Amino acid sequence: PGTRSSTWYIKEKLGQIPGTRLASSRECRVGYLSAHNTGCWCTPNWPFLVPPLLYDPLSPHCFYITSRQTLRPRSKDRLLDSRVVGVKCIVAFLSLLSVSTLSAMSMSVSQQSRSNADGLGPFQSDRSSTKYAIMGGTGMQGGAAIDYLLSTGVIPSNIRTLTRSAKAPAAKRLAERGVIVLEGKQDIAGDFRNQRAVEDVKSSFERLFEGVDCIFAITFTQYDSSVKELRLGELLFEVIAASPAVKQVVFSGGERTGIHLLDAKADIEKTGRRILQNTGIRCEFLHTSFFMENVLIKGQHKRFTKLQDGKYELSLPLPYDRKIAMISARDIGACAGRILVKRPFLDASPAVNIIGDLVSPHIFLDVMREVLPEYDFTYRQTKFEELTTVMGEDQANLVNQMYEVYYKQNSDEARTRKQIEATRQIHPKIRDIKAWIETYAKGYIGAVTQY
Repeated sequence: PGTRSSTWYIKEKLGQIPGTRLASSRECRVGYLSAHNTGCWCTPNWPFLVPPLLYDPLSPHCFYITSRQTLRPRSKDRLLDSRVVGVKCIVAFLSLLSVSTLSAMSMSVSQQSRSNADGLGPFQSDRSSTKYAIMGGTGMQGGAAIDYLLSTGVIPSNIRTLTRSAKAPAAKRLAERGVIVLEGKQDIAGDFRNQRAVEDVKSSFERLFEGVDCIFAITFTQYDSSVKELRLGELLFEVIAASPAVKQVVFSGGERTGIHLLDAKADIEKTGRRILQNTGIRCEFLHTSFFMENVLIKGQHKRFTKLQDGKYELSLPLPYDRKIAMISARDIGACAGRILVKRPFLDASPAVNIIGDLVSPHIFLDVMREVLPEYDFTYRQTKFEELTTVMGEDQANLVNQMYEVYYKQNSDEARTRKQIEATRQIHPKIRDIKAWIETYAKGYIGAVTQY
């Protein structure tokens, strides 16, 4: 639309630029350029307000170019000829075009080689042909990532995961949904210096990543040896870097804490960045917070105890009103799945803290009482001596240090609240503590009563 002469001028000049064509307004999906009075600006025609310059420069842009009918001269001596309007639109369009061109030219040769066969950019693959490898598919994080991918229409046979036993119930359920379930090892058994054990894991990784475009990667925390987990992470990224089809990785990691047994994931992130440097593979590192699931049960250690008077007592080595950042393990996987499909990040290799809520034992129990009024809950702070009896002095010290670090990392509540909002920008359906308790807590209470 627009005045006849300006529309003609735009058609005439833009038609001379290779790769451009006249499009109807129905085809315009990103934004439009508008010339109004003293200049041009961009207004995105999109569900969220992001200037077009912030979009991935490799994605196909389609601009709706118009001289708006609201164009009015302020005075007779400042009449704007419609051709000037057209020139301003073209200048703005070429500015955007040049940014996209320069960004595309700056891609490394190795990254260009990772573009798929149909000529799309490495992060713009056709979803029907994109293949995904999800580690830990039978667990909470990997399982949630698979659920998200399937919910967006990803073909089940384009998703593969690795499990110790394909006969396990969770593995069978995935296979019944059409997901490819591979049997193999994803953890180094015994001594990490055992070359045979390392080769077994490497072989499993190679089969899992063969021909896939996108990966959700995790390593399993080894509280007995951070060096062993680091070696596993190093092996993981070495295989990823050697897999020619891989374009994007999301790694479930964590912030550096200063506690060596907990810092393996931060060390893996550092190693992964080094290994993937100049490969053209894009990697997002998720810094996860305390799992909501671990408030109730951690391994075989129950957090709730049913007392003789019928009350359910929650016991944690944490003061009653001390808040720490939490997230559901399932939501970590859902975030990863959304990143792999939607790709909301703009930076090349960001590290992002993902947090669902800021919760103290006091807040947790208040919500439990509201959601599950049929239960009577109480709280007792776990003493160090109790931890020592259950897990030994070294592990007890580790647990106390861990809770202290979780608190210090989020002692600035305003900053943490901003991180929670940033997490919801990645995935709007991230659960706060009330939503998580409403969804899952009763099942965990049921598990507690079976002890």
